[in-house]
Amino acid sequence: METLSHIKQPRNSVIHLQNMIFQQLPKFNLTSNVPQKRKNAKENEDPYVSLHYLPVVSSDHSPRLLVVRLLKWVEGVPMSSMASLSPKVLAEAGMYLGKTCVALDQLHDESNPELGEWFHAWDGKQTKEVRNFLSCIEDSARREMIDQIIKQFEEQVLPDSSYFRTGILQADFNDANIIMKDGKVHGVIDFGDTCKR
Repeated sequence: METLSHIKQPRNSVIHLQNMIFQQLPKFNLTSNVPQKRKNAKENEDPYVSLHYLPVVSSDHSPRLLVVRLLKWVEGVPMSSMASLSPKVLAEAGMYLGKTCVALDQLHDESNPELGEWFHAWDGKQTKEVRNFLSCIEDSARREMIDQIIKQFEEQVLPDSSYFRTGILQADFNDANIIMKDGKVHGVIDFGDTCKR
């Protein structure tokens, strides 16, 4: 399979932002699935990724040029697999998220101030976009409830949103992505939804 390592990643790409995050978190003693450097990377290449034409499900679009990155395994099990969680563990997860936010607040790319400024459906600022999917909810009472929540969000939260803290967020901090080891929060994985919000 042909390797296209010489093609540089755009500086305003999800991959570039994730690479910056993976280099930032260890500075704050935070564990994540850090990418491994390629041993054969040349001086002008991104040492953490390579590009390859690989087969995909759609035969019309296969093979497709894809980014490949080898991530370090984070020891432990997902929090979601735990039978029960104590308030102490939940508080520990909250503190871990806080430390992650502090670490990411220190992350800057002066040459690219718009890094992470892309549309993301999970972004709270995009809550009104959920209205496009209301027709998928068959139960009319539930559909009306969701519509009212969106309306209240638009009326009560969005007008004041300019006062909220913004920054680069992992944006998918949930029990499936929080890794536990020896009964304690050990790390966080899955930075695919990372964005600035």
